Amino acid sequence: MDGATGGTDGGDTSTDSTTDDTSSTDGQATDPDTEEIKNLNGLLFNQLSPEQKKIADLELKGQFIELFEKINEFKMKVDNLDRNDENTKVFTRVSNTLMQLSNLIKSYIQFTYQTKTYIENKSELFYSIWTLDKIVKLFDTVYPKDA
Repeated sequence: MDGATGGTDGGDTSTDSTTDDTSSTDGQATDPDTEEIKNLNGLLFNQLSPEQKKIADLELKGQFIELFEKINEFKMKVDNLDRNDENTKVFTRVSNTLMQLSNLIKSYIQFTYQTKTYIENKSELFYSIWTLDKIVKLFDTVYPKDA
C-alpha cells in the first residue's frame, strides 16, 4: 500500500460517492480526510514488525468473518420464527436487510479489503456492527427478548 503515489488506496469512491463531487480533474485525491487516515495508519503500523502487522490483519479479517457468520445465524433465526399479520412486514424487512448486510460484508472482504488501509477496514467493520445493532433494535420492536 503505497499512499504516497496514490496507488489503489487513493480512489475511495465506494463509500461516499454521493457527497464527493469536488474531486480534482487530474485524478489526484483531494480529500484531506483520506490523507489523515493514511497518516494515522502509518502511525499505527510503522512501529510494528511485519509479523505483528500480519497478525493484526488476520485478526481484523477474523472479526469480519465472525460478524458475517453472526449475521447469517441471526437471519436464519428470523426466517424460522412464526409470523403473523402484525410482525410479517418487519420480519421480512429485517431478513432482507440482514441478507443485504451479509452480501455487503462478503463483497467487501472479497474485493475491497485488500485495497484499504487497516484504519479504513476497521471503520468498515465498526460501521457494519453499528448497522447490525440498528437492525436488531428494529427487530426488537416486534419481537422483544422477553417474549
